[in-house]
Amino acid sequence: MKLKSFGCSFIFGTELSDITNRTKKYSQLTWPAVIAQRQGLEYGCYANPGSGNLQILNNILDQVTQHSSDIYMINWTFVNRWDYMYAGNNQWHSVLPWDQHERAEFYYRHFQADYTDKLNNLIWINTAVQALKAADAKFCMTYMDQLLFESKWNTSPGIAQLQQKIAPHLHLFDGLNFVEWSQRNGYAISPEYHHPLEQAHSAAADYLLDHSLV
Repeated sequence: MKLKSFGCSFIFGTELSDITNRTKKYSQLTWPAVIAQRQGLEYGCYANPGSGNLQILNNILDQVTQHSSDIYMINWTFVNRWDYMYAGNNQWHSVLPWDQHERAEFYYRHFQADYTDKLNNLIWINTAVQALKAADAKFCMTYMDQLLFESKWNTSPGIAQLQQKIAPHLHLFDGLNFVEWSQRNGYAISPEYHHPLEQAHSAAADYLLDHSLV
């Protein structure tokens, strides 16, 4: 059995001490890696820094169709990221709100909206939940963006139904996302890109294990 993780830079381990600019190898110090070590499991990371939730879903589906007996740890990222592929090369690319290029400017000016972000991301997360349940795979999901469950604005009966379906499967850290929880507990966070560092990941592993979420 293998523990596999999915997400963006928080799960890849960007800015942790075992990651250098000379390697693209993922960190062994993130909370999924620490949990795998503590449970004596082989570990594999399928997270990509800067990715959005469509890319995360794609990576989950690629794995669960072949390896349903593994443990899946997923940290869904912020919903306003846009994933796409260039025609012909099958390479994922992501547009982020702080990007300074023409694609980002065009997308966020003309296409991005909170309602469609929420609807699309709920659909993608629900697709992952249903695929993992159909494969009888063990999984744990956390998430970064509380817009997913906001219910006053940018909502509809369909969105409310999706929120109800996925809510039992998504977890926070004492009601906060990983960064907020790390800040509240005084764990070190990198000054440049605001990634929680090693102490936060070790504490997050403790939290998930103590709450029997893995």
